[in-house]
Amino acid sequence: MWVDTFSNSKNKSGWMSLMLLSPPLGIISGYIMTAWLINHVRWEISFYIQGVIMILCFILTLFVPHIYCEIDLV
Repeated sequence: MWVDTFSNSKNKSGWMSLMLLSPPLGIISGYIMTAWLINHVRWEISFYIQGVIMILCFILTLFVPHIYCEIDLV
């Protein structure tokens, strides 16, 4: 719905492709990062890296303009 609402008809298919590719690419990059950390450092560090990335995403979400994110609390 977000893509239908905020993208123009010219770029709609590209936006939809990016939205659908994001979860698998994130999972694959997480597996690759963890595999590398297991072989070179310690596996626990992958959890710390994931935590830092999640905190950064939360902070960036706070700065999204309200026009793109409508939340009714009632």
